[in-house]
This record gives sequence, structure tokens and C-alpha cells, in this order.
Amino acid sequence: MTARRRLTKFILHNVVAGEGSAEGPSESTLLVVRLQGPPRGFLKDLRLRVTATAEGDTLADHEFEVGAMNSAGNYYTACWLEDTGCQPIDVVAELRGGKERKLVQANIPFNCAE
Repeated sequence: MTARRRLTKFILHNVVAGEGSAEGPSESTLLVVRLQGPPRGFLKDLRLRVTATAEGDTLADHEFEVGAMNSAGNYYTACWLEDTGCQPIDVVAELRGGKERKLVQANIPFNCAE
């Protein structure tokens, strides 16, 4: 599992008012998690847990059974986050297969100010 930081050039300041790089106001976020593995690969009993928090509030805590990778070796899953836009969001993705675990952390740097 790899972590990508695509938001480095996307300004997330005052998104709820449509400012920054936003094309309009937004108070929700679609979080997409991509796993990479062998093309068309499948591991039995592979699970993914995704949690997202902002200032101590839990925005998402979901666990998914990971299916087969696509022909490019990717598997995607998504979580919808409500009430976002002013507080940074901490995301943790934990991949579990048997006794092995892989943890990736990321931050979505939302902020608001006058």
C-alpha cells in the first residue's frame, strides 16, 4: 500500500466558502483509498480499515473486505466524509492479512480563517 500526496498544489483554505482551489463551496469530501498489488491478484481474508478524524471527531471508521485487484494491479474503495472544510483531517488506512499489518497515515490540510 502506498501513500500519495496529491494535494500539495491544491489550496484547501476556506473551502466551505468556495475559496482556495475549490471551484465552489463544499462541506463534504470523497476520500478514495487505492491499494496496489499484482494485476488481477487476490489475497483471501485481506481487510482494510479506514479512519478519518478532525480535531478528535470521527468522520469515518469503516472496514472493507478487499476484493481482487484490477488488470493494472489496483483496488479502490471510497468513504464519504461529512462536515469537512475547516479542520485538517487525519486519515489512517490499515491493511490486515492474517497476522500481518501495514499502516499508512495521511493528512488533508483543510483550514479556515478570515
